[in-house]
Amino acid sequence: MVSAGLKDLIPGSIAEDPQVEAAVLALDGQLADINSHLIQTIILPRIDELSEAILDLLLWEFHITLDEGAGVAVSVEEKRDLVRRAVEIHRLKGTKAALLRIFEMLSMCGVISEWYEYGGEPYKFKVEILELSERGLDEQTYVLLERLIDEYKNVRSWLDELNVYLTVRGVVPKVAMASLFGEEITVYPYNVTEVESAVFWRWGIGAQVVETVTVYPL
Repeated sequence: MVSAGLKDLIPGSIAEDPQVEAAVLALDGQLADINSHLIQTIILPRIDELSEAILDLLLWEFHITLDEGAGVAVSVEEKRDLVRRAVEIHRLKGTKAALLRIFEMLSMCGVISEWYEYGGEPYKFKVEILELSERGLDEQTYVLLERLIDEYKNVRSWLDELNVYLTVRGVVPKVAMASLFGEEITVYPYNVTEVESAVFWRWGIGAQVVETVTVYPL
């Protein structure tokens, strides 16, 4: 990329004028500094480069509030993903797909069961968060999850139950195992124990019939 200074853009007829040259030199540095910051006005295409502070402003601008996922997000990458898919999740809002997508963006494994799948009351549903170990669980997180579900569910459905599972990971000590296998084969001499014989009978039959016809004159 070739960077041109202000002096390169001045017509030759006035480029040698001392006053014009002085003005150009005075402004050239400031214009170059402004030009270097123009890239910062391009925000969304540079979302992978933005700082967390700018991401928080974008979450507010795209109406991803505390109840809509911003309060549960614990990493910069989760906030970045919320901004990146803000339009999509608002378009799906009020559907089961919206809840599943928001769980996915917040690195949660969520399962939604409708009332007819577990024998509950009509228009109720259950949510199970199968993995929440990376962010932990306290009363505030649990309340935020309830508010998040209430924000994205459809208005005619009601949360019947919210179950959160924490997975504990531990270090397994070294385990060793050995096995020994053997096989004993006995080979006996060949010995004929059964003899089979087969006899084939062939039958034949024939017949001869002779018939004599005599014709007398009238």
